Amino acid sequence: MKKQTLLAFAKKYYEFVYKTSPVFATFLGIHKYDCLIGDMSRRAIERNIKSFRKFKRELGIKKQELRGTSVSNWTDYQLIEADIVANLLLLEKSKDWQKNPNIYVETPLIGIFLLVSRDSITQTQRVKAVTSRLNLYPRMLEQGRTNVKNPPKVYVQIALETLDGAQHFVLTITEELQRLGPVPQKDLERLVSAVKFALTSLSSHKSYLTGLIKKGGGNFALGRRLFEQKLRHENFLDYDADQLLALGEKEFSRIEKKLGEVAQKLAPGKTWPQLVEEYRKFVPDPKNLLELYDNEVTRLVKFLKEKDLVTLPKKETCIVEETPSFERPTVPYAAYMPPAVFEKIQKGVFWVTPINENLTSEVRKEQLREHCLLSYMITTLHESYPGHHLQFCVANKSESFIRKHGQSSLLCEGWALYCEQLMAEVGYYHDPRIKVFMLKDELWRAARVIIDVSLHCFGMTIAEATKILVERVKLAPNQAEAEVKRYTMSPTQPMSYLVGKLMILEMREQAKKTWGSKFNLKRFHDSFLSCGTIPQPLIERELFRQ
Repeated sequence: MKKQTLLAFAKKYYEFVYKTSPVFATFLGIHKYDCLIGDMSRRAIERNIKSFRKFKRELGIKKQELRGTSVSNWTDYQLIEADIVANLLLLEKSKDWQKNPNIYVETPLIGIFLLVSRDSITQTQRVKAVTSRLNLYPRMLEQGRTNVKNPPKVYVQIALETLDGAQHFVLTITEELQRLGPVPQKDLERLVSAVKFALTSLSSHKSYLTGLIKKGGGNFALGRRLFEQKLRHENFLDYDADQLLALGEKEFSRIEKKLGEVAQKLAPGKTWPQLVEEYRKFVPDPKNLLELYDNEVTRLVKFLKEKDLVTLPKKETCIVEETPSFERPTVPYAAYMPPAVFEKIQKGVFWVTPINENLTSEVRKEQLREHCLLSYMITTLHESYPGHHLQFCVANKSESFIRKHGQSSLLCEGWALYCEQLMAEVGYYHDPRIKVFMLKDELWRAARVIIDVSLHCFGMTIAEATKILVERVKLAPNQAEAEVKRYTMSPTQPMSYLVGKLMILEMREQAKKTWGSKFNLKRFHDSFLSCGTIPQPLIERELFRQ
């Protein structure tokens, strides 16, 4: 297939994706469908399945034209194919739309939040789009009530938690929009009416979910066959479930041993969990939490420039903000929202979840300990520089229209975890005690591999998974519970951190051997990141022309 032929197909395919997934389009910076949130009725879903099948057949017919094409062109072809297969797996096989009520609560929220949090459209456009999405919110909730059958209890719990945040967010949206700019009286009246309409619907939906939680008894596990399909077709990995579990257990043992050795070096006679508890007592002032992280972002940029480890993208910024209320149930501490790939303004948002003043003093104290002064810099570099923010800003500059849609967790999470080790290698951490937290976090990622595959393939329960995180990784109980809830909804994503990092380290060693005297960290990092947010096996083929 010639490059232009592939591009024409891709534009037709992604236009269909934008139209059927308007919130995803907004996320990418495509604003044609900002007033919509998507049709989740059964009829629409069945129609979309037919369309994805048609696209798959059409792309398959054109495959023979790829003979003699470039490695880059073949990669782009595989990315589109993988995206189609992923959508079919989601709609046709795992059928999340039938078992996860949180989809119907969260999707409109994200769509509204994206409109409020980014500066790429005018205030008039923003108010119009937010009002429209608020008015469509009740319809999506109703579609959820129709579609969802026998959901897993944990999914209903998550939906209820998200809904609590949704009510607060919608209640304050008028004030937030007025803070961003003037709202004409007629537009304000329409907005206020839409807010009331959405809040009324959310209130009745909460009653529905409260009743549903008593009935919910479905299984959240994806199952081995579909889990392995996601490994192959979305991540381009050749692991099966047994091999992935073995890798996770091997890495867990290796890291656990290393942690013990570091602990003995720092404080002979003490275990690493004892040191973690001792070190976690050094906490910041909760009132200055955002300032603490913001200052660290500035320090990271300065350090990277001095060390010349990677080319810093131009015309971008990373700001630190409080995590939106509706995202806090599954983001207990920190997360990152990347800039839209198709927007000129490249502003990433580093979310930090504030201490919840509504909780008991003991739980608040436990939350604050997770922002320990000997570990917060690891979180910051993971989310900002040289982690997620830098990686996405580089990927967004890709000249490939197809790669601009890349969302590989294996790449972005693997890179961010790799950066935690990289910054230790180049001397960023100023206190040897920080290494305990770096290794503890790596142990946590190894546990994710074990738990991810075990939850979805080997019958592990939520209680068993939470116990591993609390007893063996020493996470706070509330953090561990929130983590495992997220794992149940995102099979193969939790494993991507450590597996992705190990693949980057292997590629770095391969680059040293292949490039010889021409190898340096900056060249490797720039070459790797320039390929986009795509799975490592595809990047490896491009870098080494395999």
